[in-house]
Amino acid sequence: MVLCCSIILSMTSSSSLHAHAYPQPVPDAPVTSTAVQQTQPWIDADKRGMVIRDPWYDFGTYPGLADEPNTVAQDRMGQMLEHLGVRWVRLEFQIEGHDVISTTQVAQYDYFIREVAPRHNFKVLGLLGFSLLRGVPRCDLASLDTWDDPIYGGGINYYMETWLNRARMIVDRYEDQIAAYQVLNEQNRLTPECDFIPPTMAARLHTKFYRFFRQVDRFAPGTGDQSWRDDSAIVLGGLHPAGTSKPGHPNYQTDREYLLELYQSDGFASYRATYGAFPIDGLGYHPYPEEIRNSLQSDMSLITDRLDAVRNVLEIVEDPDLPFWITEIGYNSAFGSQDDAGQAEFMRRVLMLLSKRTDVEVFFWFKYEDFPPATGPNAQQWGVVRVPFEDGDCPGGACYDVAGRPVLLRPSFWVYRELAGLTYSPPEPPASATIQGPLIGKLATPITLTATLSRTTVTTPVTYLWHATDQQSLTRDGVLSDTVSYTWETPGSKVVTLEARNQAGPVLSTYRITINATGEPLRLFLPFVQRRSP
Repeated sequence: MVLCCSIILSMTSSSSLHAHAYPQPVPDAPVTSTAVQQTQPWIDADKRGMVIRDPWYDFGTYPGLADEPNTVAQDRMGQMLEHLGVRWVRLEFQIEGHDVISTTQVAQYDYFIREVAPRHNFKVLGLLGFSLLRGVPRCDLASLDTWDDPIYGGGINYYMETWLNRARMIVDRYEDQIAAYQVLNEQNRLTPECDFIPPTMAARLHTKFYRFFRQVDRFAPGTGDQSWRDDSAIVLGGLHPAGTSKPGHPNYQTDREYLLELYQSDGFASYRATYGAFPIDGLGYHPYPEEIRNSLQSDMSLITDRLDAVRNVLEIVEDPDLPFWITEIGYNSAFGSQDDAGQAEFMRRVLMLLSKRTDVEVFFWFKYEDFPPATGPNAQQWGVVRVPFEDGDCPGGACYDVAGRPVLLRPSFWVYRELAGLTYSPPEPPASATIQGPLIGKLATPITLTATLSRTTVTTPVTYLWHATDQQSLTRDGVLSDTVSYTWETPGSKVVTLEARNQAGPVLSTYRITINATGEPLRLFLPFVQRRSP
């Protein structure tokens, strides 16, 4: 995904009694009965996907478990994804460093793929992208310093050889536990490193992987039953709709021109000549309307027209029935004048549009969680949830809440549930919690704080876990609100954290109060200045 400039609202407010400046609560859906009301899903389950947080980023982050997966955070994400109604999840494999440690790093995915995914009935799309060589310039894949390899054949460079070794190792490790693989990601637009991976090189890598997956490793002697490979899809990396570079640049190439050249490459042509079909089971595509836009067309019209135009290319190359895999489509709530309400409305319209197209196999909403930066002109608020994070010495440079607990479920969270037919199906988690009380308190004087949940349809009871500086922790069961009283015997800044949770999941909230001897704001006295007569 090419990141756009954006603006984010502050997560905290120093001029309000509220602990967080949340958007307005989502209106509650009408409930006519206390009984469970399961509606018919609007969108078929096997079309519903989401791009998730890669387990690689949370490995070793839980306190005391430095060399183990963060099972707490992964369990929480799995639980929330099931409540959303997600069937497909896309995760990206990350390998950093030399081959000697590659297996160890891939093993960091074992818990999610082997435990969390089957527990919640997820199908996994494994992205075999540029992060298989994390830290290596992506443009090295385009190197013309190639040789004839005894294993992989002609036209191999060091990047391609390493990528193929690691990709095949992942396939052998997980077998049928991964339902589909995607080869590369937005390889037609890699700015600012370089404009793109030439379609001939992208096709060469894709074809070699496909051939080993379908033929070489499928029928290799001594490997046991490999028939599971017949049911796994190999999807082309999601093409970026803006094409390469910019119009007028010598390297500019539209997404359709890139796709046409890819099909005309020696890799695709020779495979078809040998096996009677192209080496591809699905076309990954990312129809972000902002990246398509060059007119005043509506977003849905832009997406429809572009998908139809790409479909025309597939007809030209004689692969008319190849399905689309929309491996990313999303909306940054912090970009320009966009907001959370706009994200929810865009989700509703675009997912309904894609679900009605018979040539779309599956779509993946981008994304489950927000990612850095949290604030500033480049803030990235793509998630249906916001899990708090801060800069730190964690994989990727951002340290998320170690338990994966969100501070906010955006309106889009509830829209996705609705489109999955789960609108009235409990349990329904809290969406956000707001703490109200004074910003300044007096020593040795009781201070009352009240927490309120933003959605009245949350499944009750709700457990409130209160933690405060210099105070004993409190655990209380309640409904839509809870009130506590604290008395501080020492002055200073005090932090109150709340986890409001039910059987569907938690949300977090943080509140700060200053305690002093008077309970009043400090007064600033300006020096006296005598006005002199002219």
